[in-house]
Amino acid sequence: MCAAGALVLIVSAVSGCGGGKKPTKTTIKEAIRKEAFGGASPSLKQSTVTGNKNHFVVDDEQGKRLLEADVARVEGIISSGSGMQGPVKFFNAKCKLYEKGKHSMDMEAAESTWDGEKLITSTPAHAVTADRKTIVDGRTAVWTSANGLLELTDAKMQSLKVPARGTGSGPVTGGKIDFTVEGPRARVLNRVVTLDRGGTGRNAEGQQLTGRNLRWNMDSSRLEAQGDVAVTQEGTRVTGQKLVSDTKLRRGRMTGRTRTQLTRVRPNRQSASR
Repeated sequence: MCAAGALVLIVSAVSGCGGGKKPTKTTIKEAIRKEAFGGASPSLKQSTVTGNKNHFVVDDEQGKRLLEADVARVEGIISSGSGMQGPVKFFNAKCKLYEKGKHSMDMEAAESTWDGEKLITSTPAHAVTADRKTIVDGRTAVWTSANGLLELTDAKMQSLKVPARGTGSGPVTGGKIDFTVEGPRARVLNRVVTLDRGGTGRNAEGQQLTGRNLRWNMDSSRLEAQGDVAVTQEGTRVTGQKLVSDTKLRRGRMTGRTRTQLTRVRPNRQSASR
């Protein structure tokens, strides 16, 4: 028996209390519009959420798109007097994320929550940038709609030599991996990736970089590393405290207690004298 004055809304299968009046689509939309952002900042309280059984759209108060989500189902709490209370939970959501009204990324996760300001995943997240040039994975992800900040745990990001085929966050085909960074935490803002708890970078040519702080500009390919930096390539290991280079790791400047070490002895290819 349902509790008086409240019910759980599952958009893909809405049902009322035994014999009660079934909420209509208009009632659901109005409840979401009025109450979904009660705890959000003033600029987002006027955001509008519209949706049906499987599709949700969120716009800010100026009408700029923030989020689109195709979901298996949605859960939220509705009371008869005050509408929707608290965050909205998405299951098996495929989301389009927007920055300043422009499509920036496609993301999917088995479970995620939209709280009016942030999209928060409680399960692994997989994403592809709108230009199809970068693949993003994390154990968890938090995306902030106000500035487009994406925060990842156990992060892995891969840039492609050519844009991948396909659409949305689905399987990526046709794109060869050019550069990969991994670390326990990553922050992505304005297409700059920061790994401030250590990370590893490697490119298609086999060079590898490690450091306590990595910063990668996705557009210019500029790469900066600080703190116990090491670059390994073709049997040579170069260490220091700061590196400024690019993702090719062929040219750059290493400073701070630099050291070069041969990690593998190359065979002598000269012919033996007779």
